[in-house]
Amino acid sequence: MSMEEMLQVQALAVVQGIAEFLPISSSGHLVVLGKLFKTWFGGDQESIVLTVTLHVGTLASLLVVYRRDLWVIWRQPKLCLAIVLATIPAAVLGITLKKYVKPTFEMPLVVACGWLVTAGFLWSAQKFGGNSRPLEELTFRDALTVGVFQAISALFRGVSRSGSTISAGLYCGLRRDAAASFSFLIAIPVTAGAALVEAAPLIKLAVLGPQHDGETFAKYLGGYSPEALLLGALTSFVVGVVSLRWLIRIIAKRGLNWFAAYCVIASLLTFGWQGYLYVNGR
Repeated sequence: MSMEEMLQVQALAVVQGIAEFLPISSSGHLVVLGKLFKTWFGGDQESIVLTVTLHVGTLASLLVVYRRDLWVIWRQPKLCLAIVLATIPAAVLGITLKKYVKPTFEMPLVVACGWLVTAGFLWSAQKFGGNSRPLEELTFRDALTVGVFQAISALFRGVSRSGSTISAGLYCGLRRDAAASFSFLIAIPVTAGAALVEAAPLIKLAVLGPQHDGETFAKYLGGYSPEALLLGALTSFVVGVVSLRWLIRIIAKRGLNWFAAYCVIASLLTFGWQGYLYVNGR
């Protein structure tokens, strides 16, 4: 494991651990960082295994932070059904539309536009959304509304999943802490599903063997060593636990405007970077 490899994986793991839960879009940050790494270090650093391991790390952080809630959630059938309902739109739209929008997944300009959408959601939810109903008063209509916003974030990089779903909860009149809690609870099946989808080629390779020339596990590793990937998963887990606990407190006390401002700044910097590359013919 080289120093360069370790630094790249650690940077991506830290970003994943922070941005997966903060309403600033982890997928958007990974796209932009991936393009910057390609510019700085050369080569193609795409790695399905890296994506899966980072998702597994943040999934584990969710399970740790919400372990007590998950232990008793089975005795709350209404909340269980609400989580299922909120997950359906992302699953349906992801399956039916992902192949049409997938070409945009690696476009920094799309990410920059997505960050502006996220900023708009956060600002408007803070200004016009309610802040009165606890999680116990969540209705099935609220759950579906949150699920639709989650589906939008699944289709466009830069549109934050947590930012969209927390904003949707506020639009529905939930308290900030209730909107955040529901957002993170529905993140568990979504994150697990995303990891499973990303791992599908690996599972197929393990079960059926190579289906065409050059298909090996090494191809999906993207040049990263198993040690670097394991360290990345551990880092995304630790950072995820810290950022998740911190975010719950900050949203309850101070709101979302700081995150909206960050998204605007990130968007403008990305537009500037892409404009510079265009002007210089890169």
